[in-house]
Amino acid sequence: GTPPFHRLVGDFRRRILEEVAASDLPGLIFTYVWAFDDPRDEAAVEEWASIFRTRGGRVAFVELQASQAERLRRNETEFRLAEKPFKRDLEQSRRQLLEISAELQRQVRRTP
Repeated sequence: GTPPFHRLVGDFRRRILEEVAASDLPGLIFTYVWAFDDPRDEAAVEEWASIFRTRGGRVAFVELQASQAERLRRNETEFRLAEKPFKRDLEQSRRQLLEISAELQRQVRRTP
């Protein structure tokens, strides 16, 4: 979570997208947890999309959704735990997922 970490991750993502955009690959599926109310996320996503648009590419945004029950189930799968070590504290990971869901519900109720 440090500034150097975020800078490196941003650079790494951008370089991957630049390489794909310059290649003859037919496309790319790129996932990102986008905080729609955060202008920094909007700017980052626009920057990444522009890498393709400036080369005449098409960009499509798709929002993936899953029920809370499904998210909780996936949160404890063998693959998830193998690939995401920070999820291995199952109690903490479950609590965090439930807290995020509760906050999202509060935000939805406040939206006119």
